[in-house]
Amino acid sequence: MSETHSRCVYSIKFFAMMALPVKRWDMFSTVGAIPNIRMRIMKKVIPMFFAALLAGQALAADFQPFQQAKFDALQKDGKPVLVHIHADWCPVCRRQVEVLKPMLQEPKFKNLTVLKVDFDSQKKQVQAFKANHQSTLILFNDGKEVRRSTGETDPQRLRQFITLPH
Repeated sequence: MSETHSRCVYSIKFFAMMALPVKRWDMFSTVGAIPNIRMRIMKKVIPMFFAALLAGQALAADFQPFQQAKFDALQKDGKPVLVHIHADWCPVCRRQVEVLKPMLQEPKFKNLTVLKVDFDSQKKQVQAFKANHQSTLILFNDGKEVRRSTGETDPQRLRQFITLPH
């Protein structure tokens, strides 16, 4: 057996042992230090795991449901807003979300708020935005519409679309 293989087996056994419940007799055996070591390691590993999980959620692009009051407040403050006219049954809409989510995690798009208008249930808002089709993207900045696109799924074009002019 190679040295690398034996290290892998040892690592697997160690992490499997960490997941097993501590038996009462472990505390009185010759390996009584194992529960203490296990507890110290778990006290460090669990907070790191949850910190990483929360950090990932904080960076994740958040497609928020459209609310008129939120949109108006963002417009009044001159904040950049991407409005996505979306339908759950629309494959193009789903593809747009798949492409945009990782892009929106980039630092240069951190100030961009994405509001998702449901094409089927928010007809009044769809009409207010003069969107004739689902999969319509409308970018606003400084209280004004900057650009609009329908049906675009190409990553490079979507990147250009959401990049605000300086």
